[in-house]
This record gives sequence, C-alpha cells and structure tokens, in this order.
Amino acid sequence: MTCRRAHHLLAAYRRDDWSPRDRAALGQHLSSCSACRHREYSYRGVGESVRQLPSITPPPGFREAVFAAIRADEQRMGRAVAFLTEADTSPELPVVPRAKRPVSIAAARQRRAAWLNPRVAGVAVAAVLMLGLLATQLLPHTGLASLAASLGAAHANSKQATKPSVAHFMPDAHAHAITRALATAGWLVYSAADGSGATTVYSENRRTQTTVSLAHGSATDPVMLRAVTNNWVLWTAGADTSWTLDARQIGAGNGSAMALLKSGAAASDPAALTGVWANTTGALVAITTRSGASQVLQIGLPTTNAAPAIVAQTTSLGHVLANPSMDAATIYWSETWRDATGSHSVLWSRDASGQTHQIPLSASAISVHIVHGTLTWVAGQQGALEARALASGQHWVIAQSVDSSSLRVAGETVVWRAGGTLHSWDARTHTSSAVDTQIRTAAWAETSESSIIWASAGGAINVYDVN
Repeated sequence: MTCRRAHHLLAAYRRDDWSPRDRAALGQHLSSCSACRHREYSYRGVGESVRQLPSITPPPGFREAVFAAIRADEQRMGRAVAFLTEADTSPELPVVPRAKRPVSIAAARQRRAAWLNPRVAGVAVAAVLMLGLLATQLLPHTGLASLAASLGAAHANSKQATKPSVAHFMPDAHAHAITRALATAGWLVYSAADGSGATTVYSENRRTQTTVSLAHGSATDPVMLRAVTNNWVLWTAGADTSWTLDARQIGAGNGSAMALLKSGAAASDPAALTGVWANTTGALVAITTRSGASQVLQIGLPTTNAAPAIVAQTTSLGHVLANPSMDAATIYWSETWRDATGSHSVLWSRDASGQTHQIPLSASAISVHIVHGTLTWVAGQQGALEARALASGQHWVIAQSVDSSSLRVAGETVVWRAGGTLHSWDARTHTSSAVDTQIRTAAWAETSESSIIWASAGGAINVYDVN
C-alpha cells in the first residue's frame, strides 16, 4: 500500500467502509511507516479533542417549559380540528356513481363536459382555496408545533431505546468506603472499609440483591479483592511482605476459603504479586520471588494438592512478568525491564500446544492488556493510549496524557483516566463507549471481563454489562 492510498483511507476513517484487504494492508503499512502513523495520531487527536468538549446543560425548568408550550398548542389545535369536523360543509360536491355497464365514448365526453362546466369548476377551486386558507392559519400556530412535539417525542423515545442499561446497587450499611468492585453477569463483589479501617469482601446476588460477607480483615491485616468469576472470588489477605492468596466459591453458603498461594521467606518463595487473573476453571498469578526471579503460575480451581504449574519464568534480575490473562486457549503476559538504554517491554503468548511466541511492543509500553484479540497499552507513565488488533495489525492512538495505572479493559471496552476525568472507548466501533458520559465524574472505575463498574455521587455502585 502507498502512502497516498493510506492517506485516503485515514481521511474517511470509517472502518465499515474498508474492505478486509484494505484493512489488512493499512495495518501492515502503519506498522512500517512512521509518517502515516503520525497522520493517524493527528486525526485521532482531533477526534479526542472534539469528544472532550464540554456539553451544554439547559437551565432548570427548560424542558418543562418547552413541553408545557407544546401541550398548549396541541389543545388549541384540538379545538380547531373539532370545529372543522363538526361544522356543516357547503356547498356539497356532486358525486358521480360508478357505472354498472360499459360507457360509450359519447357518454364519457358528455360527463367530461359536465365536469368542465364553469359552475362546477368554480366550486372545486373555492374548496381548494378554503383548505389552503385554513392550512396557512393553522400550521404556523399549531401544526408545526405539534409536528415538532411529535418529532421530539420520537427522538426522545429513540434515545431511551438506545440508552445503555445500567444496574445500580447500594453497598452494605457497614461498608463506608469501597476499595474495589468487580462484577459478572450474576454477581457483584466489592471490598470496603468500615469505620475502624478494617476491610471486608462482600458478594451480592444481582438477581435477588442479597449480600453476604466473604472475608474480614483488620486495619493492620487488610484484604484486597483480586478477581471474580461466575464461580469464584479471589482476594489477598495480609500485608505487602506477608500475604495469602485465597479463593472461595461464590454462592456456596458457608463454604470456607482455600489458600491458593502464600508468601514465604525462602529464596524461591513468592514475595510480591504482579497480577492475578481467573476464569471458571483456574487462575493465572504473576509473582516475583525473594531471589528476584519472576514467574507466571497456573492454578486449577477447585485447587488440589498439586503445586502450581509454571507457565513462564525469568531469572534475569530486574525483569518483571505481569498482567497475565487468557484469550480463548492462549495465555498472555508482559515482561518489562530497564537498563542503561532505557525501559523495555515485550508481550509473550503461549498457545494450547505449549508454543511460546514474542509480540514486540514499544519500548515505553506499560500497563499492557489484551482481550478478544485487541492489545492495549500506555506509552509511558503519562503517555498515549494505544491499541492494536493482533489479527490485522491495525493500530490506533486512542487518547493522550493517560494515567497508565488507571487503564482497565472490559471485553472490547477500554477505560482510563486523563486529566482527572474518566473516559471509555469501544474497540468495536472506535468511538466512545455507551457509558462514556456517565463515568466522567466517577471517583473510581473498575472492569471485569464483561462489565464496567463505577461509583456514583450518591454512593451507589453502578454496573454496565458490555456484552
């Protein structure tokens, strides 16, 4: 693909207008042409600036005043229509009965002549003029207003039909401050501090809205929510240097928690967690050991006495494996390190056959995520948020000045904070997500594989299911 063809596609920038061949060729061209990548970056910067323009809020009472005026117009129009329908009509127009037998040409000519009689023609013209006069009197005052009201109502109904469905949950009465919240289709799970500073993990059935406490901590020995699936809740209990990764089957009554992994004092023991991911059958845990090595471990659920399986490891000092996840049957994790030449990042994958592959990234890429074949990362601590489709190689620059620690991914929706404001982007449409405006002022936002969760001003926990 030439730069001229790439500029033509980027100028339109509607993915639906691209053929699969153009999409693949453009992705390959952008990966090797810095000038075209810069042009794409410029176009996306303009779009992001437009999306961040402040919305106009009408003054209080504006909506009520508009619809009150519309109702008054409708009442006046109703009286006018009633008068027209009830009043006698004069003069009466002649009615031509349907012929019961074939009409001769001569008879047809006679009837046509009768209709062209000046008296009859005058009656028809008068009727047309009367209807025109009534229309000019009614439409400016009633008809247009009624039409506007109808169109406004239809538009409002359309907006309501497409408005995203957001569920609202009030936290437990003892939960004073939410520290993290995750959700699945059936469950909302959150950790919260009470008045003494102790942390508790709660689970709420989204259908019955019944809440159960799963784990309790203390001010000096806190618990932290790590992952949630339809079957399991994972959390850590303890301080940074001495902790346990626990799992408990959700909705299992008084079932007890199981210890999946513990920190230890030996050189080969876990020292710090750098990522936890889980699905219905197992968990992926990234750790660093006391000796400085880094590993990605796979643990089956429900757990057995078998030791965790090592998916990947590195003994290079300063190299950290983090952000493990699984997309279909492929496991992904990132590796970051720093040397005399600067920071470095790479993404690794391991397929179902055990083959490991390296996916190059920008040297400054951090907070790397991959879900549903889309790779996202932030270039630096406060850099550009970028995404790439692994299948086609297509690349996007989504936003600028993004706080890398705030990046979250739910399905194909990306959530981040920039300039103190939360934003969200849908990788399927390449536009702001359906709840982008709703999360703008939220104090915090989290994501699970299928949901976005955020706090509202009234203390409620909001859940939007992206799939």
